[in-house]
Amino acid sequence: MGQCPWCGSPQANQRTNCLNCGGPLIPIHEVGGRETPVPPPAPRPISERYKWRYIASDIGTITGLFVSFVGAIFFFMGLAFLVGRETRLLGVAFVPIGALMVLAFVAAGIRGYRKAVRFVRVLRIGLPTEGRLTSLREQHNVEINGRHPWILHYGYTVADIDYQGEVRTLDDPRDEYQVGQPLCVLYDPDLPSESALYPHP
Repeated sequence: MGQCPWCGSPQANQRTNCLNCGGPLIPIHEVGGRETPVPPPAPRPISERYKWRYIASDIGTITGLFVSFVGAIFFFMGLAFLVGRETRLLGVAFVPIGALMVLAFVAAGIRGYRKAVRFVRVLRIGLPTEGRLTSLREQHNVEINGRHPWILHYGYTVADIDYQGEVRTLDDPRDEYQVGQPLCVLYDPDLPSESALYPHP
């Protein structure tokens, strides 16, 4: 029994694509004494559902959704306050505050969607190159369901230009990743600064 490198769900070894997210299941080969995944040739079959999973896990979009929910409450309460003569002043304050909070979500949602589209594009058509893990740290100031997210920073070179990338994950990566370890990095051929680790942790 294997594990999907894209969504982490368990998969039978003989499958070629994940049943959950549709991502390709990858062969493994040895590089520098470590097992390193080899991506299939582009274009890779990445499901459209993966983009929405990525958006749902983006902390900025999640925060924006919460802020817009609170903003909608302020907005509609403000409209209700505008009806009453004694509460009209509260309504005048609540309506613009609520509207601004909803607009903040719209901006966060657009940013999150564009980020997810770029990420899925890299996974689909990205060119592979070797990178190195430069740092690995736990983010102690954030807690999600009793766990702290991890940030993996990596570096890679394209056309003699050094680039940096980062990945955030809730899974503890210390068993699979060590600083200095070679990694497979996919980068966008049109915009090499856009990258993703393969497989995505």
